[in-house]
Amino acid sequence: MNMLMAVIMMILARHATDDSRSMAKWLELLNEDDGLAGHQILVNAAPTAIDDFEKILNDPKTDRFRLGRLYSVLAEAKIDHNRFLKPAFRDLQHKDPIMRGIAAHFLGKVGSPRETGPLLVLLSDSDISVVFAALYALGKIGDDRTIVALNLWQRFNNDPKDYPKDQTSPWKTVNKVRDEIQARLDTTKKTPPVAPMPKN
Repeated sequence: MNMLMAVIMMILARHATDDSRSMAKWLELLNEDDGLAGHQILVNAAPTAIDDFEKILNDPKTDRFRLGRLYSVLAEAKIDHNRFLKPAFRDLQHKDPIMRGIAAHFLGKVGSPRETGPLLVLLSDSDISVVFAALYALGKIGDDRTIVALNLWQRFNNDPKDYPKDQTSPWKTVNKVRDEIQARLDTTKKTPPVAPMPKN
């Protein structure tokens, strides 16, 4: 992306409106495959363009490439992510497995243990890439209840022998995710509380 386009995008970011021209520019930037420059412009623009971004995310005509880029932008932006949890939950049920995986990754980046329930459901998804995306997300936001759920999943629903030889089994990944969650929980428990400052 050339310097002039970058300046135009920064101006749009500061003065985002519902006007169709600014929306068209966001869509154009989401469509460009210019790497980090366009991505960073969108991340910086997110706080002022949040309403436009929400419209793009909720527009059924937005293709999965743009949605994937937008979820990535939103995950990095300094915004209230709670506003985008509902669309992410919707996309966890999308007919396209790529969209289910994208939504799972987004929740792994911005979610909390409250969002693990829908991700655990994805462990039974018919598409193995969605299962791995859900495991990634669970590793990032899971808690002690997630560990219990993963243990149950391994015990009752899966056997590593159930997977064809040419397909990676999520079995070992579940073990890694469980260990990752446990290590994070152990670190959190070991962190001593900060003592209050003495009053003068």
